[in-house]
Amino acid sequence: MSRALLDPLDLPQPRWRIVLRRLPVTLAVLAVVIGGAAGLAYVASGSGAHRFPARLVNDLGRTVELGECEHSDCKKGGMLTAFTLKPGQGLTVGFRAGSALNPIMVTTPESKRLGCFFLRYANEPARAPVIRLSRAARC
Repeated sequence: MSRALLDPLDLPQPRWRIVLRRLPVTLAVLAVVIGGAAGLAYVASGSGAHRFPARLVNDLGRTVELGECEHSDCKKGGMLTAFTLKPGQGLTVGFRAGSALNPIMVTTPESKRLGCFFLRYANEPARAPVIRLSRAARC
């Protein structure tokens, strides 16, 4: 067999060359594992995801729909998820504390805006707040 027919990769190579060739892949896998572990630790600690219960009560005398606004200013778009409330009915939702904005929109079943809430809580209240829909501001 002549040496010209041999592939250079078939020749024995020093161990340090093999290590250097595999180093980028090893570092990439390590970065993914560490990033995933850090993300799981963040979620498991409750950071950014802690919510407390609040009760929204329909005291408007007619059926309405409400939900969290798609955008924090409630100006464009609609709701992420809409819930229908009949007169006198209430809905328990989860609000974020830590000065996070909780934008809520109230509409008719035909999607006419009746009002919005821009609720912000620095700390979790001792008791679940009760929010009457008649107190919604214009949006």
